[in-house]
Amino acid sequence: MTDIKQEILVVDDEPSGAEIVADFLRIEGYRSLVCTHPQEALAAFKKGRFSLAFVDINLPVMTGLALASKLKEIDPRIEIIFMTGYGTFDKGVALFHFSI
Repeated sequence: MTDIKQEILVVDDEPSGAEIVADFLRIEGYRSLVCTHPQEALAAFKKGRFSLAFVDINLPVMTGLALASKLKEIDPRIEIIFMTGYGTFDKGVALFHFSI
């Protein structure tokens, strides 16, 4: 039997932020895969077996909210945790909507 838990997807266009989350998850015994671009994350998700994804709401090309929707279309059982560098989720979403 192995101590490795389920694999977790971490999506953030800031590699240092993504690696901090991934390192914490590894310390807790989880395998994590870091993707810095939404298309990279979608390709990995289609190949892997992820039960959880940490997703930044402000990503290039596609928002984290749109990425989460696509992940749910592929596997409705995936759990999504949104991340933002804007202090609060509401502020991050509001700033995102202002920028489009």
